[in-house]
Amino acid sequence: MRGMPKGQILFLILILSLSMVFLIRSDGVAKTMYVTETTWVKVNSGPGSEYKVIARVKTGDPVTVLGQEGGWYHIRTAADEEGWIMSSLLTEGRPLTDQVNALATKTQEQSKLIAQLSEENKSLKKYAQMFENSAVELNRLKEENLRLKDHHDLLWLGVGAGILSIGWIIGLITGSFYRRGKAKYRYSFD
Repeated sequence: MRGMPKGQILFLILILSLSMVFLIRSDGVAKTMYVTETTWVKVNSGPGSEYKVIARVKTGDPVTVLGQEGGWYHIRTAADEEGWIMSSLLTEGRPLTDQVNALATKTQEQSKLIAQLSEENKSLKKYAQMFENSAVELNRLKEENLRLKDHHDLLWLGVGAGILSIGWIIGLITGSFYRRGKAKYRYSFD
């Protein structure tokens, strides 16, 4: 470096510094992206299709983007393998198949919940109807009880009146015999 002009040394330091900043920055802003709607995607050892294929990832697999060069992303797979993949094969959103599967699962769960709530609703309606029928039956029994009580009271009134009448009649009959007895019985049974 002693033979290099001062300007070239500063230029080299500047280039190295910028390279380090971009390398550090690309590792610091790692974000998760997903493999698009293709079955398998090749992960190359370098940023280009001429590099050796070192791994494969399938649709929906999350990968961590470590950096970007041209139309290629430097990525880390879930298996902790690092490589390069074409940027057009990655998306920030979850793949449609994952979204559809998640929605299907959610729909099934909600359908089960709806079915369960429908059964509970039927059960509650049944109990409400039973309660209403019980209330109607209770009112009917109360009315019948009052009617029977009134009938019972009238029956005992009639029994009392009958006993009084019979007692009065017996009193009349025995009283006339008693008066006749003083008259020394007019009738003889001989």
